[in-house]
Formats: sequence, structure tokens, C-alpha cells
Amino acid sequence: MNPQQQGSRTTSRPPSAVIVWGIGITFVAVESVIRLFDLYRTLSWVDVPSHFFAGAAVSAVVLRGLGSRSFAVRTKWALAANLGVSLLWEAVEWIDETITPDPPHLQDVFLWDGFWDIVAALLGGLVLIWVVRRTRSIHD
Repeated sequence: MNPQQQGSRTTSRPPSAVIVWGIGITFVAVESVIRLFDLYRTLSWVDVPSHFFAGAAVSAVVLRGLGSRSFAVRTKWALAANLGVSLLWEAVEWIDETITPDPPHLQDVFLWDGFWDIVAALLGGLVLIWVVRRTRSIHD
């Protein structure tokens, strides 16, 4: 039996394009709210959802961009891109803080904050990959 059929009823799964656009819009919305209300200044933990959704967005773009390849290959590239972008982002943050120091409550310590930022981004990518795998349409 086709996994998308239950008895005589056919269930509909969203194509991965819907998930990709959904996570992209979610990332932009989360980042916009954080910056609009200057939440980085008042809530130190707000950095975690930002990196989580950024990692999911990077993975979504790579998964969709390599659409003709096998899902396993796309997954490996998505996680590699996620790690690369995360490392680059943390390096840029470090350079920015070296040139224009942040107030003490916003300063990052790369080995601690950067590590957890990268973990959050990779976790976001893994969750996105899991969701796409569970909801993939045969039409993707």
C-alpha cells in the first residue's frame, strides 16, 4: 500500500517546497521581531532560536537546491553547508566584536557562545531534514 493512502482515503503531504518556504519565512519573521524589539540587548537567550532557524533555513535551501540528487546526498551537503555557514558567521561575529566592541552584556566568548550557536544551527538543520524526510511528497 502506498504510504500516502489509508484505506480508501488518500492523505495529502505538503511538498518540501512548502516546508522550505515556511522555514524561510519563519526565520525572517523571528529575526525581524528580535531586531525590531532589540531583544538581543534584553534577552541573552534569544540568540538560540535565531541560530536554530538560520540553520534550518540554510539546510532547507541546500535540500531544495540539490533537488535532483538522492535525499542522502542532499542531507550530507545540507549539513556541511550548515556547518560552513555557521563557522563563517561566528568568525564574522568575532571580527565585528574585535573592531567594534559590544557592551559587556552582549559580548560573545567564541569557544562557549560560538560553540552553542553552531550546535543550535546544526540542530535546526537536523530537525528540518527530519521534517522534510517525514513529509516528502512523491512529487518532489
